[in-house]
Amino acid sequence: MSLQNAQMQAKRIILDGEERLVLIPSPEMERMLLQKMMESTNAASQAPATPSPRSLQLTPMKMMAVAFLPREIFFQNSFTHELTPKLAVLFQTTANHRGHAAEVGCGGQLKYAPDGIRRYKASWHTSLQKLKFDFTRFRRLSALWELKTKLVVFDGWNLLHRFEIILTRKLSSAWSLKNSLSMFFTENGVFKTTLFGVKDGLPRSLSAHIGYGQLGLFCYRGATIVVTDEKEGKVQNRRNAYVTQSASLFPLAGVGRVGFKAWYNTSEWQSVGIGFSTDLPLSMLSISHQPRNTGRNAINTVSFLYTRKSHSIEIPIAAFASSQLQQVLLWLILPWACYRTARLAWRPFQRSRAATLNRQRRLKHQAEMDVARVRAMHEQKAVESMSLRNRLQEEKIGGLVIINAKYGVLNPRYPESLCAPISDAAAEAPQQLRWWQRWRMRLTALPKAPAANVAVRHTDENAVASSILLLDVTVPLQNFVRDSRLLLPAGSKSKLVGFTDPDPFTEEEKELKIVYWFQRRRHAVTLRDDEPVELPQRKHLVD
Repeated sequence: MSLQNAQMQAKRIILDGEERLVLIPSPEMERMLLQKMMESTNAASQAPATPSPRSLQLTPMKMMAVAFLPREIFFQNSFTHELTPKLAVLFQTTANHRGHAAEVGCGGQLKYAPDGIRRYKASWHTSLQKLKFDFTRFRRLSALWELKTKLVVFDGWNLLHRFEIILTRKLSSAWSLKNSLSMFFTENGVFKTTLFGVKDGLPRSLSAHIGYGQLGLFCYRGATIVVTDEKEGKVQNRRNAYVTQSASLFPLAGVGRVGFKAWYNTSEWQSVGIGFSTDLPLSMLSISHQPRNTGRNAINTVSFLYTRKSHSIEIPIAAFASSQLQQVLLWLILPWACYRTARLAWRPFQRSRAATLNRQRRLKHQAEMDVARVRAMHEQKAVESMSLRNRLQEEKIGGLVIINAKYGVLNPRYPESLCAPISDAAAEAPQQLRWWQRWRMRLTALPKAPAANVAVRHTDENAVASSILLLDVTVPLQNFVRDSRLLLPAGSKSKLVGFTDPDPFTEEEKELKIVYWFQRRRHAVTLRDDEPVELPQRKHLVD
């Protein structure tokens, strides 16, 4: 204590308006401190220089190797064996390598469907790390409701790990609502609700996952680019190209993912595609409650895709990581803007091509269509007397009376295909004349008809062209009425007596429009070709 007092001297001073206590070393102590500082400076100057951050940067070749080196590889192969019409067995092998861990396993499924109401499935999977076995039961409660229960008996070393209840409600022919509740013995449960449907053969869904400490929102949408195609005279409807868009958001975790994939079908069973996606931390957005400086960057990924039937290959490549929101938005918007611009420019050509194909098909098969229409008219003539008798009986009791019924293409997708094109000879004839001859023809031409007359003529022509795609089925429908009710099963109506498909060689959607009287009140309904018919109904009331 005395040595310290001899080497240090305490002094009280005022610094920045505050009173501070300062220790002042003695001359001997000051020389010792200066000597130590000089020794440390010399040692630092003689030490080897540390590599600069610039020298630690990867070369372009190393950057490409890091970008293309996969972080995870997953392989799965399976085949199904039908033991009986009601019993089937599926065998599968899997291999997964992620990081430094590798897993190889095998498993299978046993499916049994005793009838159209009940189905059962038992699946198992085994590997060196774990054993998993679960049992699933499906039961159709009604035409609209379906119940699914699933029990995970083994999952690793957990016994009776999870129990799921899934209830599906069919909202319409294209949309369904599915609610599921997952209960765990060792973890917190999760509730999931999903609204899903199919349009043009592509799925669309909107779902939410809610649990303790977790919340997830998901959206998926698919859209076709080319719908119709013609190949060596064979007409078929298939998706040549389509785009899928997906977005997921985890507000509590502060992470979101946005991306889209463009696919092209090279054949009936294989496709190639490319995808762009971004893993976006919500801290980059100004609306986030989290601090902006979290050190998390947005990962922008480009993926190369390939599918062949049920097999698929996806090669994701991390393009770059960015902490700037402008760069992330540019990465997402630029490919999407190019796609929308190309589709906008392609749409008129696509419509013109589809309309031309439809027109050519109708002209090529005009004789067959006329024969089918004449046959339907003869069938209507044969049942006309019975239909008239049925109509008079229904009118007496105020029952079901069909006023008007049309079957066919009510709303053409390509109405321009109904207009007869100008022949090539007529279009090229004026171009073959000299310029002064064309000028003289314009001077001596007859005066043009008024615009109103032209509009009326075009309207009449379009009405006549549209009537080719429609068939009056009032008589046969009235003949199907029994006890003031009309019941027709689901399926195409073109095979019924007095019916025929007025446009069978195109992909235009067929509909059935019925206007009828019931209890001397007017009703109207429009149904798709595959929908069942059940008349009368209160919701069809017009007056």
